[in-house]
Amino acid sequence: MSSSRSKRYLLTTFSVLLFFGLLYGFVYALKRNVEPPPESVSMVGPAEYINPEANPVNAIIGVQVINVGNLDLTTGLYFMDFYLTIICDRPCQPDIDILNAFSAPEIETQFTDAEGTVHAYRVRANLITNVYLENFPFDEQTLSLSIGDKHATKDDLVFIADPTYSGWDYNHLHVLGWSIRNQIDVSTVEDAYPNNLGGLYSRFNFSIRVYKPWLSSFINNLFPVLIIMLVGFLSFLFRPEAAGERLT
Repeated sequence: MSSSRSKRYLLTTFSVLLFFGLLYGFVYALKRNVEPPPESVSMVGPAEYINPEANPVNAIIGVQVINVGNLDLTTGLYFMDFYLTIICDRPCQPDIDILNAFSAPEIETQFTDAEGTVHAYRVRANLITNVYLENFPFDEQTLSLSIGDKHATKDDLVFIADPTYSGWDYNHLHVLGWSIRNQIDVSTVEDAYPNNLGGLYSRFNFSIRVYKPWLSSFINNLFPVLIIMLVGFLSFLFRPEAAGERLT
């Protein structure tokens, strides 16, 4: 009888240790692989030409983020409030288009200098981004912002991404339920469209990354499940004859 009980204890202990060992390996693998797959930027149609006679306006562009929030993982929607600065090498009249806006953004002109080369805007927009949940609940998401001009092609206007004109107040910017990585990504790309839309367009991309804190994600999502499973394993330690009658 004692030998049978010892075997049962050893089997239960081994099962619990094996379970937690496999779980630790699973969580460790997720923690080391929390980067979402890179977002490829595809071109709509081929890049058709480069006009050697074009003399486009070169415009330095920058974004200063004021607030980010309301990230919805089911739809990829989130809100961003930011200042937009465009500095042209000669007088220009940019017509700003928020390319990944879910609805019409609120664009307010803050400042334009007398020469028409410096333009500042306050923008509030509901944006949409791609959501990756492969590593949930230890996932990381990229909050992207894409800006172009509604009318000017690359022959007329070329954006130049200067990181010194972009940023945010890292110590005062909070996204509920997420932590923000202390880095930003800025770049410019060219979009090509069919002939009837005018060819090549310059586009500015800005993005920040948010991630779920590892400890809070573990406690909120996995720890309750582990407690329930542990209680289930511990129930095997009780002898059947030690269980009392059920209350009716």
